[in-house]
Amino acid sequence: MNPPSIRESFLKMKNNAKDRLEIEKWEPRTIIIGTTIKTYAEKNDYLDYPYLLTIFDVFDAWENKNYGKLSILLKNIFSYKIR
Repeated sequence: MNPPSIRESFLKMKNNAKDRLEIEKWEPRTIIIGTTIKTYAEKNDYLDYPYLLTIFDVFDAWENKNYGKLSILLKNIFSYKIR
């Protein structure tokens, strides 16, 4: 197995630095259902949070007993690359 190129290494370092800045900006928030967030939410309420949209898709597939789609969604959520 060949090591990554210098360009790939620098790109990964740049992405890691960007991720680190995002993590450092995070602050804990108190969430109160019905006050801070809606008691019942729809997918369109969270278009600014793309990481949550898949969760809505998972619950929709589960509710509709679409286990083929559910298995694909869960595989994508819990898969990772092995190098």
